[in-house]
Amino acid sequence: MQACRFGHWEVVQTLLVFRCNVSKVDSLSSRTALHLAAAGGNVKCARLLLAGAGGSKLVNRAGSGGVTALHLAALHGHADCVHLLIDERADVAAPTLPCAASPMASIGAGSTPLHYAAAGGEVKCCQILVSRGADRTAVNCNGWLPVDVARTWGCHWLEHVLSPKSHLPIPKFPPSAYLSSPLASLLTIARDCGLVLNTTPPEVLDDDGGDACAVCLERPCTVAAEVCGHELCVKCALDLCSVIKSYDVPGIAGTIPCPLCRSGIASFRRRAADEDEPDVNAGGGRRRGAGDHQASSSPEKKQSTDSGQEILPLFFTPPAVLS
Repeated sequence: MQACRFGHWEVVQTLLVFRCNVSKVDSLSSRTALHLAAAGGNVKCARLLLAGAGGSKLVNRAGSGGVTALHLAALHGHADCVHLLIDERADVAAPTLPCAASPMASIGAGSTPLHYAAAGGEVKCCQILVSRGADRTAVNCNGWLPVDVARTWGCHWLEHVLSPKSHLPIPKFPPSAYLSSPLASLLTIARDCGLVLNTTPPEVLDDDGGDACAVCLERPCTVAAEVCGHELCVKCALDLCSVIKSYDVPGIAGTIPCPLCRSGIASFRRRAADEDEPDVNAGGGRRRGAGDHQASSSPEKKQSTDSGQEILPLFFTPPAVLS
């Protein structure tokens, strides 16, 4: 929760890989980590939470007083969070309850996210909500329309957007740039295979026959993009999908551009070589390390094959020359 409150998306990413409980609520306000991310405008944390297991149930989870993450994002004027939450199927008509804590209680029970956006005073938040079906004629328990809330809070510049009689066109918004389709598959792979954070010396990668990640050049490739097939390490792929904005591809929302060919990535899979390898933790063998590499490539020691034949090292000098 604290990582989401302060926007530390790297910490959120690591905690999700290690299966933290994203549904845990604060004991005082009954708010989840998504509420805190939305209130602070930390959209990268929100996209990670929504991509994790149970994200679909988390998006409309109500805290104390029936306040959802969408209410808080709208109240604080975080348009990117509002856009992302709505695209993740947040309820634009969710009403609050009479026990909402101050300052939300003064808006009135039965208020929708549009009422909260009207109090927040952010034009783009109101436009996104109206364009996605928010009702400008919804009345809360105070008898206020969203436009009445805007007037009460001194946000008169919102009247042309919120007035039910307004004839001004509302702009159409494409899918949120913070949708990330590959994140769910990457989090699953990282949980199953482990998040490799340590680096591997390049000579060991060459000795194993593996390829280094083209982004960090330090870790072995463990995942591959579904369409283009380019391979990355799971850590770089997770960071890419957590930070980079998605492509606006017709019919496919949330695709992330490949760092090598710029084609859209909608999903990742485990690298084919990794799927065939036995689990080293299950006793299937030991991965050759730096010590093995040095022993196998040392020019001063002779090697022998399984048949017993001696293999001379490089630059071997016949004994006759030495005498």
